Amino acid sequence: MLDLCKAFACIIVAQCHMPSIFPDPVWEMYYVQWFVRFCVPLFFLSSGYFFYRAKDKTKSLKRIAWLFALSNLLYLPLILSGATGLSEMFSKLRWDLVFGYEHLWYLSATVEGLILWYLLEKIPVLNRIFRKVRVPLCLCLLLIGALLDEYYLVSSNTLIFSAGKFLSNYGGPRNVVFLGFPLLIFGGLMAEYEQSLRKIPAWLLVAVWMVFRGLNFLECRWLFEHLGLGISNDVTFFGWIPALALFELSFRIKVPLPDSIAKLLRRMAEYVYVLHPLVTMFIRAHLDLPTGALWAATVLGCAGLYILLEKNFVLKR
Repeated sequence: MLDLCKAFACIIVAQCHMPSIFPDPVWEMYYVQWFVRFCVPLFFLSSGYFFYRAKDKTKSLKRIAWLFALSNLLYLPLILSGATGLSEMFSKLRWDLVFGYEHLWYLSATVEGLILWYLLEKIPVLNRIFRKVRVPLCLCLLLIGALLDEYYLVSSNTLIFSAGKFLSNYGGPRNVVFLGFPLLIFGGLMAEYEQSLRKIPAWLLVAVWMVFRGLNFLECRWLFEHLGLGISNDVTFFGWIPALALFELSFRIKVPLPDSIAKLLRRMAEYVYVLHPLVTMFIRAHLDLPTGALWAATVLGCAGLYILLEKNFVLKR
């Protein structure tokens, strides 16, 4: 069920990068900035979960690094567009390799977070220290990230405002430090304590999901009232918590999928996430489709490209 959830979340994210399906911009804002915001945290949790369970972590890390490298290669013309000289080209490329180009920030944060996790495990002294402080440390990082993402704009504290303003020059907290790494670790913790977590009643998980979805809605409303339609709720105090409950709930619903199909869905979701803006641009350049049809054509086009890439490049590699 987890693989189905991830695939569904990826399809929703693809739609968010298309023309609006709502005539009212306020409805569009709530849809994108509230309803959809569980998706990316779910991706991070899933990556952390499977990385912890991987028998060969080096191979797992190479696979996601390969996807990140392929993604940057595909988007290279867009990354370098507008650059007037060689130094500017290198500057843009360096920036996007570290922080990720547009939606590829998720892959950048995932790769960097997994590398950091991998290195911590390889150094016994650091690993022992990290295991003792990982939960409070990751919580602190998520909370600091939320504070410095948009809340700093309404803060009267000079230090918080200055820190948030400084971080906004580097893409804000939507990066490996304040979102990627802590959620990857929480995904690993859910794999490590999977048997204990399964004892939590399903009704309690549903209650947690509903309560924090409600709190996230109020959070979104409050930020909208103070900052207007330009808000971007990538990192908020409550936005990532429903993903934890949904992630755990996914293990309670059994879907009879063979492992090969589950793995196919998992990888296809990653490629849909990477490819959908390019496929959407190509379709819109050649066909005038309504948003619903464009959405369906994009997802199907990405799935077809994934099969082509997997057959001709990934498997051969």
